[in-house]
Amino acid sequence: MPSGATDPMPCRFSTTRRQVASTTARWRHNSRRRTVLSPTDVRTWARQRLARQRRAWVDGEGTWPLIRGLEPPRAVDIRGGLGAVTAWTSAWAAERELVGVRVMRETRLMKGIGSQTMPVRVEFESPRAVAEFAGEAQAWDRVARRRALLLERWPQLAAGVGLGRLYDWMDQAGDLDVDRLVAVADWVLANPRSGLYLRQLPVAGVDTKWIEGGQRRAIAMLVALLQGDENATGETEKEFLRLCGLLAPVARIRERPGAPP
Repeated sequence: MPSGATDPMPCRFSTTRRQVASTTARWRHNSRRRTVLSPTDVRTWARQRLARQRRAWVDGEGTWPLIRGLEPPRAVDIRGGLGAVTAWTSAWAAERELVGVRVMRETRLMKGIGSQTMPVRVEFESPRAVAEFAGEAQAWDRVARRRALLLERWPQLAAGVGLGRLYDWMDQAGDLDVDRLVAVADWVLANPRSGLYLRQLPVAGVDTKWIEGGQRRAIAMLVALLQGDENATGETEKEFLRLCGLLAPVARIRERPGAPP
């Protein structure tokens, strides 16, 4: 290359990007707002669906397989933007195969174009497959493992649903927190009307600071399920104390300095 000459590659690359952007724009225009879903689109959809239904799914609800159509391009889309269609099919072809996730393809005869084989829908065989595709498999497995631990300890919980309400807690809690939750629930079931104050709970490692640090609602909901009260939420301190058979704290009255006795 002569001295001072520039590499023409950046120019060609820039032109290619403009061409792809142009064909994509024409494709979208000709599609009349038709939404052709890319892997990124379906992954976003899977995250949203999991966020809405994870509690019910972990309790065994849901109908499977779960199907998400991809709204594949039509003949008019291909004629109006071949580059964008090619990029779309290539993106799906590059997707890593996951257990329980199937990208279904069909061959369709299109007027003026001929037979075209392309992805048409994604089928998820289980909630775990949705979580895997959404990038949330680690959280799902952790929750499922801890739910199984609670069911092993209290098999009667398997007869109904409700542990899914503890999904976020089971995901975020540490192993020691889970052990303490089980210990507190065991003690409350054995002493349903103890008449003790919260600070007097005789459970190793459990104190007011730990309970009020994010564990109160989880304890209340688990105890409620074990007592057969599926409507209790443990949202308030009053309900928590009622479910656990504990006394409400005595209100302290502060005296003003210099006030008469």
